[in-house]
Amino acid sequence: MNATSITADNSAANPGALYTPYVRTLLDLWFTFHIVGGHFLIPVLLATFLFSQAKRDAALINLGLTFSLMSVFNCLLLYANQYVGPEPNKTLCIFQAAAFDAGPPMWGAAIFALVVQVWTKVEAVFGKERKPLRWLIIMLAAPYVAFLGFFVLTYVLGSQHPDAVTRERRMLYCSIESRVASLTSIGFTAIVSFSAIGLAARMCFRMYQFLRLVRRTQRQVNAVRLVLRLVAFMTYLFIALSASLWSIRDHSDTFVRDIYVSTLSISYFLIFATQSDVVDAWCFWRGRRARRAADAGAKVDTPPRPSGALLRPGDLESIPGSAAPSAPSSPVRADARFQV
Repeated sequence: MNATSITADNSAANPGALYTPYVRTLLDLWFTFHIVGGHFLIPVLLATFLFSQAKRDAALINLGLTFSLMSVFNCLLLYANQYVGPEPNKTLCIFQAAAFDAGPPMWGAAIFALVVQVWTKVEAVFGKERKPLRWLIIMLAAPYVAFLGFFVLTYVLGSQHPDAVTRERRMLYCSIESRVASLTSIGFTAIVSFSAIGLAARMCFRMYQFLRLVRRTQRQVNAVRLVLRLVAFMTYLFIALSASLWSIRDHSDTFVRDIYVSTLSISYFLIFATQSDVVDAWCFWRGRRARRAADAGAKVDTPPRPSGALLRPGDLESIPGSAAPSAPSSPVRADARFQV
């Protein structure tokens, strides 16, 4: 359904006429997905990553934080009780439109930072030196720098042309009609997204090389499963980014695209919260005897392996019946620890 097809001639006199049952159903879905996913599920999952044994890389946590932050911005009209009826406060509308246009660049930078972090850890397994702490700080700050830059740009453009900012165009939230804002947001997001895709493809190839080297000595490669989850979520996210950028450029028939984008928070939760160590952290009353026995196999005197760990110091030497490969025969460091 086209947004213009539900605009009646008497909309100015009766703003509620714009909000047909179809549009109100979409509003319910839009706010429900953002509130359930971004306001509740992701904070619970991030707290689990931070305060339990199910540790994850700071870049993965940062990615979830960006989804939660955007869920707040997308619900601003609900908080102000201005999501139906007359046009909302112009300052609030410009603020939300600026935040919406700055969202895709922030997500693109966050997923790029995550791929770079995983890449450096994969390379560390092969003996490459890890990046210093300041590199991690730069990677974590990059999404918010991108968000702030595009937010300021769109907010200035909206303040200069307030008539270009309206809620009626998209119905679910405020948006701005600006060629400059849309093209810059699309261009930046496309560059970082394609860069992340290329690096992720290279990372998967290196992971394949790693598996060929360690398959003889490891029964469980849970971190590889985590990387596969990451690839699956990246695919979902890139589709959402494409839909979001398409909506920024094309303001017609955006409802399906917008609802898809609103499910990002829930998809992040479902993909990364269904791992065994996360479930164990929540179901703390359950013992880990069965899983420890399955993970340990023939290994003895080794602590339980976190879901994100592939190699720990001494892994290759601690498996009875398996001779550790000599240093020259394998590029994988025996003392490496790989955790996403």
